[in-house]
Amino acid sequence: MHLLESETLETYIEENYARVIADLAEALHPEILLVGATTKGRGLSARLASLLKTGLTADCTELNIDPETRLLHQIRPAFGGNLMATIITPDRRPQMASVRPGIMQAIEADFNKTGEIIQHDISDFVADKRIHRISESKEQSNGISLNDSRIIVSVGRGVKNPETVRQIRQWAQQIGAVVAGSRAAVEAGLIEPQMQIGQTGHVVSPDIYIAIGISGQIQHTSGIGGAKKIIAINSDASAPIFNIADYGWVITAEEAVKRLLTNTI
Repeated sequence: MHLLESETLETYIEENYARVIADLAEALHPEILLVGATTKGRGLSARLASLLKTGLTADCTELNIDPETRLLHQIRPAFGGNLMATIITPDRRPQMASVRPGIMQAIEADFNKTGEIIQHDISDFVADKRIHRISESKEQSNGISLNDSRIIVSVGRGVKNPETVRQIRQWAQQIGAVVAGSRAAVEAGLIEPQMQIGQTGHVVSPDIYIAIGISGQIQHTSGIGGAKKIIAINSDASAPIFNIADYGWVITAEEAVKRLLTNTI
């Protein structure tokens, strides 16, 4: 692990962080440089790619390395999520990609292994004088983390009204689940934007993912590939969601939630 420490970096200012990381990359010449596609990581990765004069594939949902060419295959949804594009960087280094949170699964800790921390001297680093911190404040959150949730109940276009969502929340509370939704549910005002799952939302890897009224277009399913079990509830028996679901129930959302709340399945 490489460690860069400086009082200059106490406050996160993207220009400063990008410069010190770019300097380190230019010194070490890595073949591949990955950045998390978080709120900060998206901007940082783009600035880094510009400084390093290399390409960047943003918001990847899968990564592979060709065993013969050693090229990084950077895979992400394209054309509005209608297909998956594989992008390579054959001529520039490092090969850069930002990766959505939840795509890579954490491995179990092996305490028999040891590592080395390499500390770099950046005492002569000069911060960008154009930018100064005026103030800093913490935003209060509801404490719900989709990335840490074992059970997620997600609603989609097939859920028609707020009352059904209220009942789904009531049932989700009973089973210890959090409620999220597709882009259609967010646009309809049924689910908060920060709880959106899919290509333009979160990528999640729960133990159980329950999709209620979600058709299963790639724009959404690209965000749930890490789920261990998928349960689909939809009134359309031909909905694509059933092709990836482990269990399916053909029923309207309204009837399903009524039976789930009364345990009359």
